[in-house]
Amino acid sequence: MEALLEGSIRKAGNRVRIGVQLIDARNGYHLWSERFDRDIEDIFAIQDEIARSVIDALGLSLSEREQRRFVKASTKNVEAYEFYLRARKLFQQWTRQSIELARQMFERAIELDPDFAAAWAGLATAHVYLFGSGGPNPDLQKAHNASTRALDLDPELADAHVAAGQSLSMEQRYVEAAAEFEHILDAAPANDYAHYCLGRCLIRMGQPRLAAGHYKMAYWLRPEVDYYREAAGADAETG
Repeated sequence: MEALLEGSIRKAGNRVRIGVQLIDARNGYHLWSERFDRDIEDIFAIQDEIARSVIDALGLSLSEREQRRFVKASTKNVEAYEFYLRARKLFQQWTRQSIELARQMFERAIELDPDFAAAWAGLATAHVYLFGSGGPNPDLQKAHNASTRALDLDPELADAHVAAGQSLSMEQRYVEAAAEFEHILDAAPANDYAHYCLGRCLIRMGQPRLAAGHYKMAYWLRPEVDYYREAAGADAETG
């Protein structure tokens, strides 16, 4: 069974409210949902609780090593995590100004915790987008550096592989970029963004039919995303 985990987080003062739901990707049926109201200092305990609840809801039997991997926290620094969450929220606005602000937030998170792999991955992605929107060439090298650091800290971090793949794609190294996205999909076939990115690489590699399949999968997984819908509905040969 393939499942999607969706969630939301709201912060007010020193309190956070997290809503989480587990959805059967085949039919949209809600397998499990829960709301957590806690002090911000308990955020990492909540993550652990959510991870273990998901394991139980899916009826998974994991080894001790697999469970450690599943509940692994990227940082234990609450302030660094707050900056990371702010950066992720800014990223969702998809403007050059908001992504520049997100970059600064990711950098602040890294200053507070230099081993925060997810923040390094976020910083890499910010540099990729700034480069793609007309930023100077050094942004792309900074993307490489940040994604490499993220992968050194956590070799299986999906966001780090996405950032690495995006920067390789910007350099027209499409075969290497595709390998990064395929690595993600081997471990997480329901990663919609990896499907979309792989589709873009395949278009540039002259494989429109394969690209179309990945575009359609991205759209099927998250039909509310406009550019997934456009890619899935477009003539794949024109990209």
